[in-house]
Amino acid sequence: MKKTIIIIIIILLVIGGFLYFKKSPETSKEPNVFFLKNDDNKYLLFSEDGKRFSDVVYDDVLDYILSSTLVYRNSLVSIIDKKGKELAGPNEYDDIVRYAAFYKATKKDKNYLLDNNAKVITDVTTKEIYNFKGANNFVIVADNDEYIIYLYNGKKIKTFKRIDDNIPTVNALDNDVSIYYNEELIIFDANNGQILYDDKSDYQYCINDIKDDILLLNSCSTKDIIYKILKDQKMISLSDKCLEVSLNDQALECTMDDGLYLLNKDYESSLKIEGVNYRDENNYLKQNGEDVEIYENGKKVDTISQASLVNNGYQRDAYYIILKDNLYYYYDGKEEVISEGYDDAKLFMDNDLALVKKDGKEFLIDRKGKAVTKKYQSVAVYQDFYITLNESYGLLNHEGKEILKDIYDEITIHDNNYALITKGNHHLLYDIDEAKVLAETTSSIEIAKQYYKVDDTYYTYNGVEIYKQNKSE
Repeated sequence: MKKTIIIIIIILLVIGGFLYFKKSPETSKEPNVFFLKNDDNKYLLFSEDGKRFSDVVYDDVLDYILSSTLVYRNSLVSIIDKKGKELAGPNEYDDIVRYAAFYKATKKDKNYLLDNNAKVITDVTTKEIYNFKGANNFVIVADNDEYIIYLYNGKKIKTFKRIDDNIPTVNALDNDVSIYYNEELIIFDANNGQILYDDKSDYQYCINDIKDDILLLNSCSTKDIIYKILKDQKMISLSDKCLEVSLNDQALECTMDDGLYLLNKDYESSLKIEGVNYRDENNYLKQNGEDVEIYENGKKVDTISQASLVNNGYQRDAYYIILKDNLYYYYDGKEEVISEGYDDAKLFMDNDLALVKKDGKEFLIDRKGKAVTKKYQSVAVYQDFYITLNESYGLLNHEGKEILKDIYDEITIHDNNYALITKGNHHLLYDIDEAKVLAETTSSIEIAKQYYKVDDTYYTYNGVEIYKQNKSE
C-alpha cells in the first residue's frame, strides 16, 4: 500500500490519565518513560521498569519530542530530559515556548533558539522561527537576509539567501525532507542531517515513497506530474517514460500509454504486468485467457489450463497461488509443490507457514503441505500470533504451537507481547514471551504500552507497583 505523503508526527497517546511517548532513533539509548497523572491532576515521571525519575510533581506536562519536554510547576516552566533532569528552567529564563523539537527561551528583552538539549543555537530576538506541522526535527530561522535550516541538535543544514517574503516550502515522508526556495531544491535526512540532494530545480518535488536507498519523487504543483528517482545523490527522470510511477512493495511500476510495466534496475520498462504475478522481470506467472503461463528466467516453462491467478503484482514469497477447479494450489514457478487443493489459501509468511481452509475448517500448513496445527472454525492472524476459534478462543505462537488452549471467551493481543484474556468473570493478563500470567482479577485489567492497571493499582510489566489510586503525594 502506498504511504500517505505526510510528515510523521511523534504520537501522543492518552490512555487512562497517562501520557506515553514513543522512542525515536535519536533516543533509542534513553529510557522509555511516561507521565502518570494522579487523582490530584499532578504528573509524575516513571521509566518502564518502574523507576521514578521526578522528585517533584508537575502541574502540567507536554509530550516528549526526541529527548526532552516542557513541564510546568507553580506557573513556571522548565525543560527536562528523560530522566527528569532539568536542562533549563525558570531560574535561567523568564519563559520558554516549544517549536517542534526546539525551544524559544526569553530572558529580559532577548529571545534565544535552543536545541533539543536546551543549548543555545542563536539569538532570535529580531528573527522569525518557522516550524511545520509534525516536522519535529528541524526549523527554519529567518532574518532580513537569509533563511537557515537548523537540525534538532543545533546543526546548520542549509542557508538560503532571502530574496522575498515567501518562506521555503516543505514536504516530508518519514525522516526525509524536501525543501524548495528560489528554484533551489534540497533533500535531506532530518534524522542525521545528511544532504541527499542540493541543486537548482524548476519545481518543488514531493517525496512520494521510499524503497531502501531509493526515493520516488513527484512534482508537487505542476499540471502534469513529473516523476523522478533519487538514488546515490543522483536524480533520474522517469517522466519521459512513464505517465505515472508507483512502488508496489519492492518493485517500481510504470504506467505508460499502453498499460502498466515493471521497471528494471536501469529504470527501463521491461515487463507488462497487467494480469501478472511477478517476482522480477524474468520470473512470473501470467494470466492468458483461461490459462496461467509460468515463466522462469524469461522463458515460458509451463501452462496451466483452465486456471486463474489469485494474486497480481509483486510476489514476495517463493510460492504462487493458483485457482483451478475451484481449489487453491501452491506453485513455486516451475511446478505444483503441494498436491492438495484447498477451499482457500493464503501466501506463506516469513515463518514458512500458510493459513488454509479445507472442508470448512482453517489450519496452518508448512511448505510440504503438512498440517502443523489442528483444525479450527477460524484462525485470525495477528502479526506474530494466531488467535484460534472453535467453540472458544485459543492462541498459537509464531511457529504455530499452542500457547493457550481454545477454552477462553475472549483473547486480545496488545503490542505483540501481551494478551488480555477473559473466561467467565475472570480476566487475565498473559505475558506471551515469558509464557506466564501477570495478573488475574474478577474486576478489570487495563493495559497500555508501559504499564497495566489492576483495580486501583498500576504496575510495570516486570511487576513493579508504581502507583495506587488511594495514595497521595
